[in-house]
Amino acid sequence: MPGTASENTFPDNDNNLESSVFLSTEEFYTVSTSSTVLQSFEIDSSNTTIFNNTPEESKIAQNSDENSISFDNWYAGASLGVFFPSDGLLDTGFGPAGYIGYQFTPNIGGELGLLYAGSDLDGRVGDANILSVIASARYSAPFEGSNNWNYFGTAGVGFTRSSVTAPATFDLNNNLVQPAIDSEDTSFSFEVKGGVGYEFNTNTSAFAQLRYLNVSGGNSNYLSTELGVHYKF
Repeated sequence: MPGTASENTFPDNDNNLESSVFLSTEEFYTVSTSSTVLQSFEIDSSNTTIFNNTPEESKIAQNSDENSISFDNWYAGASLGVFFPSDGLLDTGFGPAGYIGYQFTPNIGGELGLLYAGSDLDGRVGDANILSVIASARYSAPFEGSNNWNYFGTAGVGFTRSSVTAPATFDLNNNLVQPAIDSEDTSFSFEVKGGVGYEFNTNTSAFAQLRYLNVSGGNSNYLSTELGVHYKF
């Protein structure tokens, strides 16, 4: 019956079983098997909604794609370095640093970095540390003729919290020799970095870099050498 689906059954010559097919409006070729011969039959090709999303389903799928979180172009990294303060009152320091950024073009990115470094005081008991938050622009590019080596540089501004603590010291006669120190200051800072990296694969690379951190307000400035890992999401 054209335009409708009906069910016909055929006896199975070998196993005496019945096979079912649906008849509809579009004729197909006869299908043969060793056990059953199915005569030409029709299906209703006008009813294609079983293969396509409804408008409501398509809208839901589209909204799901738009709301999905993609980490393409994001990157992050971490490093460990040796810090050389300009202030003669501080010894050489050590500390970690990290950053997360977004690659706007193949060469230009923007990132937010965090740095911590600590050191002892030179010539007396006590310690000093800094904590910096810096927003930077980043430029990176591969060396000409190399698929793995690259170079990069950043420049940025932010704030640095500097703190120094030391107990008072006395001589054998209990006379004050050095007063106690307990100071903390948050100052505007600017920073530049530059280095080279080696890509192990499309996502992971190792790098070596130099960092210069200038802390305003009479605080010490820092030059550091660092080794780290850079990861592209």
